[in-house]
Amino acid sequence: MANKTKAELINEIEHLRTENHERSERLREKSKQIKQLQADNEAQDGIVKGSLDRLNEIRELRGYRAKAKVVKARLRNEIKDLQQELATSRDYSDKQADVIRHYVNNNAELDKAATNLQHFRRFSND
Repeated sequence: MANKTKAELINEIEHLRTENHERSERLREKSKQIKQLQADNEAQDGIVKGSLDRLNEIRELRGYRAKAKVVKARLRNEIKDLQQELATSRDYSDKQADVIRHYVNNNAELDKAATNLQHFRRFSND
């Protein structure tokens, strides 16, 4: 080093300073790129998280829809059963009404027959 002149040492120092400055600039640029990539990554994570939340919501809604279909089918069956029960009840009521009409008609016929019998007995006793 003693052989180098002052001017050479100054040039070497300037060269090293320039090199150091360029490296610092590259490091700053790389640091900016890293920060940008981290920001992009966080944004993508947010998008992915939002998408996963939406996906979970869709799955939950599909589960509710499946349960609703089951309940709807069960209610439809209950309605059919109640309609059949009502029809059966109406048939039974109609049959009861027919039986009552039959008894009323039979009673009317029996009353006529009793009246005729009484008239017949009067005529036979006379």
